[in-house]
Amino acid sequence: MPLPFIYLFRAQAKSLSSSSVFVPFHLSTSSRLLSFLPRKNTGTSVYDNDTSDTPIGILTSHAPNATSTNSSMFLENVKLRNVRTAIQRASNTMLLFGTAAGDSHSIDAWAQGHSYIPKGPPSIAGPISVDSRPGSLLEREKFYERSKLQYADVTVSRFMSARTVGAKGDGIADDTQALQDLFIQAASTSRIIFIDASAYRITRTLNIPRESKIVGEAYPVIMSSGGFFANMRKP
Repeated sequence: MPLPFIYLFRAQAKSLSSSSVFVPFHLSTSSRLLSFLPRKNTGTSVYDNDTSDTPIGILTSHAPNATSTNSSMFLENVKLRNVRTAIQRASNTMLLFGTAAGDSHSIDAWAQGHSYIPKGPPSIAGPISVDSRPGSLLEREKFYERSKLQYADVTVSRFMSARTVGAKGDGIADDTQALQDLFIQAASTSRIIFIDASAYRITRTLNIPRESKIVGEAYPVIMSSGGFFANMRKP
């Protein structure tokens, strides 16, 4: 039997529309229905979504003044229509009112979890400052998005791997030159760049030629290191 909601576990939910669902987004594992799922939700981002005709928009198990980051949540540009309670704790405590019957409302920006500031990470559960949304990045008031290309019809010879140019990917060795060579060689031979799942340490800016095609395996990370990146005002 399909579950009457979406269970979010360390996820991003973007451009989803839900209607006439009892709890569209479930961030709580307190229900017996969810006993087979992981007991911890480590963080969820929900943005550019539309929810309508439901009593509860989001159910969360995050407790007040929690010391862990379980069930942390970030909302941006979430539109509600005929949603009685926007966000509710599993303890039945309302965190954010939704709309009156038949009315509409938008959540510009709202967060739950730890707010990292110089004096420490206080727990928050409420509205936050709205980030800038440049028009060049929007499509119909939502961030532009594109489905990830699968390259199912492309032969292996059309790909060039980070490993083949000598990148170590151990998070220790300096892979700057290897990755730069990868980008240049792939562009000059019209091949697709394949970043193997690893942590690649770089110590200066990488230049990626126009029209490059890059795909990653699982969750590769390119991380900056050293004095070149020491000034966050001059990235």
